[in-house]
Amino acid sequence: MGNIIKPSLGEVISVNYRQHPRYRDCIGHWMMGEGGGATLYDLSGYANPGTLVNTPPWSVGRFGHALSFNGSTQYVNLGNPAFANLGAGNFTMSAWIYNNSQTTLDSIFSKDKDGASNSRQWYFILNGDWTGAVSAGRLSAMVFSSNLNGYGVDSAAGVVSANAWHHVV
Repeated sequence: MGNIIKPSLGEVISVNYRQHPRYRDCIGHWMMGEGGGATLYDLSGYANPGTLVNTPPWSVGRFGHALSFNGSTQYVNLGNPAFANLGAGNFTMSAWIYNNSQTTLDSIFSKDKDGASNSRQWYFILNGDWTGAVSAGRLSAMVFSSNLNGYGVDSAAGVVSANAWHHVV
């Protein structure tokens, strides 16, 4: 498993244009600037490329190119890099998203258990709350330990409107 970027809501791209000394702690940065092909290259300097699964089509994005995902079987697989095994420290994830629909629970980023006994799971989703219920325009973030104890936090419903670009953090 170990799917790190699994956007199922529409087009998603990264925020930063290039690595800058100010962003030296950035451990993954996928611009989707390739505009074609089956690989996303990591511009962070840490060489964490992603493989497109089930051929999501390339399209026009907020800044250049983007990918348009079908909402069920298309995603980007980063494998199981060490940085995805979040410890107790702080972290930030961000993306540009285009919300095509507010009627389905959609993943922006996720990491499922990888079979290891100490494996953590984490999710950043759109149109749902931390219990998994559909809630239009709501953002939710969840982190679970290996025994499924965890924490979740939700935004108010309706903060992400349909048919518009949004920068989510």
